[in-house]
Amino acid sequence: MARSGATFADAAAEWLRFVAEDRERKPTTLQDYRSIVNGRLLPSFGAMALEDVTPAVIEVWRRSLAGLSNRSKNKLLIVMHGIFRRAQTVYGLSVNPLARVEKHPQRSSGDIEVFSPEEVWALVRAAASEQDGALFLTAAFTGLRMGELLALHWRDVDFAGSVVRVRASFAAGQLTTPKSGKVRAVPLAPDVASALAALSRRLDWAGDDDLVFVGEGGGFLDGSALRRRYKAALDRAGLRSLRFHDLPHTFRTRMIAKTDIRRRRRGSHDRAPQTSALTRSLLARLCGRPHRSVDEQMGEIRQRSERREVPTADRNRRARTGRTRLANGRSIRWRAQR
Repeated sequence: MARSGATFADAAAEWLRFVAEDRERKPTTLQDYRSIVNGRLLPSFGAMALEDVTPAVIEVWRRSLAGLSNRSKNKLLIVMHGIFRRAQTVYGLSVNPLARVEKHPQRSSGDIEVFSPEEVWALVRAAASEQDGALFLTAAFTGLRMGELLALHWRDVDFAGSVVRVRASFAAGQLTTPKSGKVRAVPLAPDVASALAALSRRLDWAGDDDLVFVGEGGGFLDGSALRRRYKAALDRAGLRSLRFHDLPHTFRTRMIAKTDIRRRRRGSHDRAPQTSALTRSLLARLCGRPHRSVDEQMGEIRQRSERREVPTADRNRRARTGRTRLANGRSIRWRAQR
C-alpha cells in the first residue's frame, strides 16, 4: 500500500482549514475544534504518519483519557473521524481508522434543568447592575442565546409590536448569523418590555444603532466577564448552579410545556387559537407574578449599582457584607463588590 507521506498534523491543519473556509463553521465552533486538536490530539498523534494511526493505537490512547466524561471522549473521536475522512479525500488515505472504533456509551435522562419564574426573579434581583438584571430577564423570558443578546441593537426591539428581532450573534470577537442561520422574531413578554424600556432611558447608548446591552465605550460586552457576573449572582441569590445556557432553555421548555397543556385541555380535534393570542396568554403566565413591579426592582438594582453594593443570600461569607435601608422602608443585605 502506497503511503501518503502526510502526518496527522498535516491532516489536522487541512481539516481545520476545510471547516473554516469551505464549511464556514461559526467562530465559537472553530475555537472548540482548535482547542481539541491543539490540546488533545496533536500532542499524541501530531508527528505520526497517517497510516500509523491505527484502530489499535487509538484504543490504547483513549484508555488514557482519565477524568473525561464519555461525552467528552466521544467529541474527540468525532473530530478525529472528520480529520481522517478529509484525509481520505486530500491524501488518498484508503481507510478511516475511526470507522472501526466504537464510541463510548452515553446515558441521558432526557431531563433539562431550567429555572422557575420565581428563581429567575431572584436572579434578577441579585444582579450586580440594572443592565445585567435586564439581560438575565431577557434571556430567561425570550429564549435568546448569549451571543444573540450581545448583538442585540435597539432597532431590533419593537415595543409597539411586542417582538424582538434576532438578526445576529456575537461570539469569539466576531459578528455572525444567529444559530438558526436566519432572522427570527421572538415575542416580547410585558415584564421584559418594561425592563428594556427602563434600560432605554439611560443617558448614553440609547440610539437605534446602539447595543442594548452595552460594554465599555459602547462596544460589545465581554461574554466571559458576563458569565462570571452571572455565576456570582447565582451565588448571591442562593440558586442552583445552572449554566447561563440554561436561562434561554427556561423560556423554550416552559413555553412548550404550557402549549402542550393548553392543547390537551382543548382536545386534539379542536381548532387551536391564533398564535399571537396564545403567545400573549402564555407569556403572561410564563413570567409569573413578581412581588413588586419591574420598574421598582430595576430601580433598586440601579441604586445598588450606583452605590457599588450587591445583595447577598443569607449565609456566611468571606466578604464584607451589610444591610441598607431603602427609601420605601425595605432593607436589603448586600455584599461589597470586589
